[in-house]
Amino acid sequence: MGFKNLDIKRPILLTGKTGTGKSTKAKTFVNDPVIFYADDINYDIGSIPIDNGIIIEDIHIKPDKDAILNILRTYKGQIVITSINEKSVPKNIKVMCKIKRAGSKNYLE
Repeated sequence: MGFKNLDIKRPILLTGKTGTGKSTKAKTFVNDPVIFYADDINYDIGSIPIDNGIIIEDIHIKPDKDAILNILRTYKGQIVITSINEKSVPKNIKVMCKIKRAGSKNYLE
């Protein structure tokens, strides 16, 4: 087994304005995810199965940087992070992620 066979799942950062379907698109990347909000993460990451995945919502509102960085460093499954804009995401979190844009269709009702 070489390094070519090693599959590394980088976290995905979804950005887009309110109502563009960030959360809907985030649910397509993971199966039966555990959903956290960035300002309130108090959970044991070791008990989440790798197959499920994690969604971290609203990282633009006072995120708990230490807890999020701990999740990004230790969890081996797929992680999806949502934010309204890319500028408000802390730089040390943004560097670890693959950035994708949400669609331009408005899902607000």
